[in-house]
Amino acid sequence: MASQIDCTGHKPSSQGIESLVPTAISPSGHIKVKETLQIDAAHVPNVYACGDVADTHTPNPNARSAMRQATVVAENVLLVTQGKEPKHKYTNLWADGVIKLTLGLVRGPQKSQTP
Repeated sequence: MASQIDCTGHKPSSQGIESLVPTAISPSGHIKVKETLQIDAAHVPNVYACGDVADTHTPNPNARSAMRQATVVAENVLLVTQGKEPKHKYTNLWADGVIKLTLGLVRGPQKSQTP
Protein backbone atom coordinates (compact mmCIF):
# COMPACT_ATOMS: atom_id res chain seq x y z
CA MET A 1 0.00 0.00 0.00
CA ALA A 2 1.44 3.37 -1.00
CA SER A 3 0.61 6.66 0.62
CA GLN A 4 1.81 10.22 0.49
CA ILE A 5 1.80 13.11 2.90
CA ASP A 6 1.31 16.69 1.71
CA CYS A 7 4.37 18.56 2.95
CA THR A 8 4.09 22.11 1.63
CA GLY A 9 4.71 25.37 3.43
CA HIS A 10 7.46 27.41 5.04
CA LYS A 11 8.02 24.93 7.85
CA PRO A 12 8.61 21.25 7.01
CA SER A 13 5.49 19.22 7.70
CA SER A 14 7.23 16.12 8.99
CA GLN A 15 4.95 15.24 11.91
CA GLY A 16 3.73 12.02 10.28
CA ILE A 17 7.24 10.67 9.97
CA GLU A 18 8.24 12.08 13.37
CA SER A 19 5.60 9.91 15.06
CA LEU A 20 6.88 6.85 13.14
CA VAL A 21 10.64 7.53 13.29
CA PRO A 22 11.51 10.37 15.71
CA THR A 23 15.25 9.93 15.13
CA ALA A 24 14.82 10.69 11.41
CA ILE A 25 13.91 14.32 12.02
CA SER A 26 16.69 16.90 11.88
CA PRO A 27 16.80 19.89 14.27
CA SER A 28 15.32 22.03 11.47
CA GLY A 29 12.31 19.69 11.20
CA HIS A 30 13.38 18.15 7.88
CA ILE A 31 13.42 14.40 7.32
CA LYS A 32 16.91 12.90 7.28
CA VAL A 33 17.40 10.86 4.11
CA LYS A 34 20.07 8.67 2.56
CA GLU A 35 21.42 9.40 -0.95
CA THR A 36 18.73 7.03 -2.26
CA LEU A 37 16.14 9.29 -0.55
CA GLN A 38 15.14 6.48 1.79
CA ILE A 39 14.45 7.77 5.28
CA ASP A 40 17.65 7.43 7.29
CA ALA A 41 16.39 4.70 9.62
CA ALA A 42 17.15 1.01 9.17
CA HIS A 43 13.75 -0.29 10.34
CA VAL A 44 11.79 1.54 7.57
CA PRO A 45 13.77 0.77 4.40
CA ASN A 46 10.78 1.25 2.09
CA VAL A 47 9.87 4.77 3.21
CA TYR A 48 11.16 7.63 1.07
CA ALA A 49 11.03 11.42 1.30
CA CYS A 50 11.57 14.04 -1.37
CA GLY A 51 10.94 17.72 -1.94
CA ASP A 52 11.16 20.53 0.59
CA VAL A 53 10.63 18.22 3.57
CA ALA A 54 13.68 16.04 2.75
CA ASP A 55 17.03 17.07 4.23
CA THR A 56 19.00 16.92 0.97
CA HIS A 57 21.11 20.03 1.66
CA THR A 58 19.71 21.65 -1.47
CA PRO A 59 20.13 25.42 -1.24
CA ASN A 60 16.81 27.14 -2.01
CA PRO A 61 14.81 23.93 -2.68
CA ASN A 62 12.40 24.37 -5.55
CA ALA A 63 10.24 22.42 -7.99
CA ARG A 64 13.25 21.54 -10.14
CA SER A 65 15.03 19.76 -7.31
CA ALA A 66 11.80 18.17 -6.06
CA MET A 67 11.07 16.74 -9.52
CA ARG A 68 14.58 15.27 -9.74
CA GLN A 69 14.17 13.80 -6.27
CA ALA A 70 10.77 12.33 -7.18
CA THR A 71 12.36 10.63 -10.18
CA VAL A 72 15.01 9.04 -7.94
CA VAL A 73 12.32 7.86 -5.51
CA ALA A 74 10.17 6.41 -8.33
CA GLU A 75 13.13 4.57 -9.87
CA ASN A 76 14.13 3.13 -6.49
CA VAL A 77 10.58 2.06 -5.65
CA LEU A 78 10.42 0.23 -9.00
CA LEU A 79 13.68 -1.57 -8.21
CA VAL A 80 12.38 -2.64 -4.80
CA THR A 81 9.15 -3.99 -6.35
CA GLN A 82 11.37 -6.15 -8.59
CA GLY A 83 13.21 -7.53 -5.56
CA LYS A 84 16.32 -5.40 -6.16
CA GLU A 85 18.15 -2.93 -3.94
CA PRO A 86 17.61 0.80 -4.49
CA LYS A 87 20.63 2.13 -6.38
CA HIS A 88 19.60 5.51 -7.76
CA LYS A 89 21.05 8.41 -5.78
CA TYR A 90 20.16 12.08 -5.59
CA THR A 91 23.00 14.56 -5.68
CA ASN A 92 22.56 18.31 -5.82
CA LEU A 93 23.27 20.03 -9.10
CA TRP A 94 24.18 23.70 -9.14
CA ALA A 95 20.88 24.49 -10.92
CA ASP A 96 18.79 22.83 -8.21
CA GLY A 97 19.15 25.81 -5.91
CA VAL A 98 18.74 28.51 -8.53
CA ILE A 99 15.57 30.54 -8.45
CA LYS A 100 15.14 33.06 -11.26
CA LEU A 101 13.24 36.20 -10.37
CA THR A 102 12.70 38.76 -13.10
CA LEU A 103 11.62 41.48 -10.64
CA GLY A 104 9.35 42.87 -13.32
CA LEU A 105 12.16 43.83 -15.65
CA VAL A 106 11.23 43.90 -19.31
CA ARG A 107 13.76 42.98 -21.95
CA GLY A 108 13.55 43.85 -25.58
CA PRO A 109 12.02 46.88 -27.27
CA GLN A 110 10.40 49.24 -24.80
CA LYS A 111 7.02 50.81 -25.49
CA SER A 112 6.99 54.55 -25.13
CA GLN A 113 5.02 55.79 -22.19
CA THR A 114 3.27 58.97 -23.23
CA PRO A 115 0.72 60.49 -20.86
